Amino acid sequence: MPLAPDVAEYVKEVYTRLAHVDLLKRCLLGKTQNANESLHSVVWIKYPKTKFVGLERVVSATCSAVSQFNAGIKVTMKSLCEVMQVPSGAHLLASAEKADRQRLQQSKRQTVTASKEARQARLVARTRAAAAATSTNYAAGEFC
Repeated sequence: MPLAPDVAEYVKEVYTRLAHVDLLKRCLLGKTQNANESLHSVVWIKYPKTKFVGLERVVSATCSAVSQFNAGIKVTMKSLCEVMQVPSGAHLLASAEKADRQRLQQSKRQTVTASKEARQARLVARTRAAAAATSTNYAAGEFC
């Protein structure tokens, strides 16, 4: 049964946008990660998906992750200590500052073009190797 002309035009528009060469190139090179996925990784580091925790803990981890993601670990730790009415020690703040510094350095390294290209090349190579390892060549009498 053919599609109604209005529906067909809408589907064609979406298909054309999804099949655009620029979008497909980005997907091929692994450029599909977005900020939400990065935030999710911060949440799941606190409470892995493989371990069951209640809703309250997930909400707590999410709030903490959003704060760390937006403001950094040092600011988050200082705020948490203020809310809990405990002093933030020098070692806590120093280690939080070090973690923030390392996160920024890693982020800067990842934005360097040569680093991006090398990561993309490794990803493409791994993807091709995995596809080659899982593909099975079917031939007559091959599996007898």
